[in-house]
Formats: sequence, structure tokens, C-alpha cells
Amino acid sequence: MRLIPSVLNWSYHREYWGAWSSSLDSYVPRVAALAKKHGFEQSGINLGVGGEQNQLASFDPAYVAEVRTRLDDNGLQIIPILGSLDIHADPSFVARSVEAFKPALERAAVLGATVSTFGTSLHGRLTREKAVSIYAEAAAEICAIAAEFGQSLCSENYNTFTSDELMAVVERSGASNHGYLNDIGNWLITGEDPHSVSKKLLPRTLHVHIKDYALDDGVWRSVPLGDGIVPVAKILQALKDSANDATVYLALETDLDSDGEDEALDRSYAYYANWAAQAAEGGN
Repeated sequence: MRLIPSVLNWSYHREYWGAWSSSLDSYVPRVAALAKKHGFEQSGINLGVGGEQNQLASFDPAYVAEVRTRLDDNGLQIIPILGSLDIHADPSFVARSVEAFKPALERAAVLGATVSTFGTSLHGRLTREKAVSIYAEAAAEICAIAAEFGQSLCSENYNTFTSDELMAVVERSGASNHGYLNDIGNWLITGEDPHSVSKKLLPRTLHVHIKDYALDDGVWRSVPLGDGIVPVAKILQALKDSANDATVYLALETDLDSDGEDEALDRSYAYYANWAAQAAEGGN
């Protein structure tokens, strides 16, 4: 697996919350500067193109094309965040959220995306099995739309589904362009081992969120890479050694509950750069 660093927009959620659509002008230079500082000619950028985290000031085609030029000029490959899929007992809720993905996927294609991501919102009154079934059927519909735009899709594990449930969703969707977004820290929230799950998901991993957590008074606190209990280096090595020959972008994330995002991301980027340098020399 070929690994390239990226940055997750959620790392700046405390600053951008309520103002996502005006965040692009500060966000793009930040991501480009981090990559340059730490010696990476190629970098990804996780960018909202729909839903609550949309960072595009306009959906006008000329503006979207201008954003593509801006990303290209900064050497940034977009990994779009399309929006959220409603997993609901009422089929009309599901259908409405599925329909919203098409324009977002079209914008993502203009921006040069090959892998796009989305979130999920699980509503009540569903058994676990029914939730997996609804999710898989809806994912199949979205993936069919994504295929028209030359994209593969994956959705983040947060605290909603276990790894086995997510594997069932991907398998049941039957879509060859459907895989996993592995957020390595979030497995702690579901009570699973991040390294074991990461290895299990390797064959169909399309994207990774790299973050570290420390447990503080019952709260999983996001910390710079290497400061917490997630076996980050061990997971990075497993990704690198994988037989999966895809190019996978690793979105560095710091989900802080207080200020200090720039410093935390800089330290996380430095950690990854150091690991990558050692790995290139055969030191891992």
C-alpha cells in the first residue's frame, strides 16, 4: 500500500463550525504549508463538498473549477466529504439523503476525486440487523451513482457500527467501488483493538483517518500522534506492508476540545514524517 498524508477538515471544527462555507481560503493554505514544512511534495486534503461540512462558497461550476485549479496549484489531491446518509425506518428519509449525494458526487468529480467519503446518521427504532440491511441497500444506490463519476466510496466508523457490522454492510452492498474508511482511533470508542481491526479491513481499505486518543476521566481525548494509546506506528507499518497495492491517503486528525489545532496538527505531521523517513530506510 502506498501511503500519502492528508489533513482532515474536522481538525479545525472549533474554528470553522457554523462557517464551513467560508473556510476554504484559510484551510487550503494551512494544509499546503504543513505538507511543505514536513517535506511532502504530494498531499491530500479532506474537503467538504456537501452536507453540514460543505466548504465551497458556491456550487457554480466556474467556482468549483477554480477551486480545482487552486488545489492543483498547491499539489493537493482532494478526498471529498459528501454529506451524511440517514439510516432510518422511514424509507423517504433514506431516499432523500441518497438523492443529495448525486450533486455532491458531481462536484467531487470536477474537483478530481477518485475516492470520496460520507458520514452516517443512525436513527432509533431499528434492530442492529435492520440497520445494517438499510445501510447496505442505500450504500449500493450511492455507489452506483459514484461509479458514473469514476469514484469509490467509504464511510467513517465512529461509534455507530462495529467492524463486523461495517464489513457486512460493504459485503451486502455488492458494490465493487465500496470499501472502508478506517478511523484508527474510533475503534477504541466501540471497544475494539485498532491494530487488529485495521489488519482485518486491509483488503478493502480506501482511506484512513490517523489520530491518537488518551482516556481522560471517561472521555477519549484527541492528542497529537504518539501521545496517546493508539498503536499508531504499528498500524502504519501494517498499512505499508499490506498486499493491497492501492494508493491510500492518510488524513491526520486532531479532534480537540480546546484550542491548539495548529500546534497539534504540526506535531502529528512531524510524527508521521519521522515514521515515513524511518520506513523508507527500512527502520520499521
